[in-house]
Amino acid sequence: MTMTSDQQWWRRLLRVDAILVIAALTSGIAAAVLAQSYLQDRAGALEASIKNRYQSQAIVVAATDLPAGAKIAAVQLAARQMPSEFLPADAVPVSQAAQLVGGTTAIDIRRGTPLVRAALRNVQAAPRLASLLEASGRALTIAVDELNSQAGNLTLGDWVDLYYSRSTGGGATLIPLLQRVQVLAVGDVVSTMEGATAASRDYRTITLALSADDAVRIVLAQQSGSIAVVLRGDSDASVLPLVQRHSSELLRRWENRAAAASAPVMELLVGGNGTLVPDRSWLQIGHSRSQSLVERS
Repeated sequence: MTMTSDQQWWRRLLRVDAILVIAALTSGIAAAVLAQSYLQDRAGALEASIKNRYQSQAIVVAATDLPAGAKIAAVQLAARQMPSEFLPADAVPVSQAAQLVGGTTAIDIRRGTPLVRAALRNVQAAPRLASLLEASGRALTIAVDELNSQAGNLTLGDWVDLYYSRSTGGGATLIPLLQRVQVLAVGDVVSTMEGATAASRDYRTITLALSADDAVRIVLAQQSGSIAVVLRGDSDASVLPLVQRHSSELLRRWENRAAAASAPVMELLVGGNGTLVPDRSWLQIGHSRSQSLVERS
């Protein structure tokens, strides 16, 4: 049975409609995927923008209400985390809080308000590091880890010794490099040398007061080995002998003691000195020293 021309026309129309439907569905799915990808990218960009805008910063605020003309004490200051977007441009960071102590307020400041230098009088100016150096002095900043910074307890004005160590074929060598070197700064906090104050424990560098020649020695030491920082007492001005140490010495003393303890012992009786009881002593074979004990009745 043959199809009429009308039936063939309807079949062609249905095929075209099916193709159009499939194309429409494909286009719709592709558009949905692209839209979802765009929305995700847009959401990520907005989230990053908000995060940067509201990133917090540690600044100094008034811990109590401060009337105009009040002299600022340390107990009247507090540290707060506040979004950077809403901070004054000259807000005082926590690391510079000590510079505000002793200043006088020029206006009334309410509790919790960020402190700015423009609202204060007689604020101690941050010292220039160069002004703390002698005529031939140098300042050198070195990196420290938690151990070298004495777990963050190194403070301004401390005195330290520097030891240089390097690896050798048979172990490691330790050499005293410099003694009684003063710490000028920890992190970005600079000492005033007259009233050094403790800084934040979160720092990764210290700055030392050195001569020009000693600064060169430390730079060279950093290039060829590592430097250990050892804290010394404020009143300790002693000069230690410059003795080179080697890691082999760590076990040598223990080995000598172990050998002495395992050496055979010989008892000696010594008479002829006019006494009834001879002197008794013990001699360790292969050891340069003997242990003597005198027993008398």
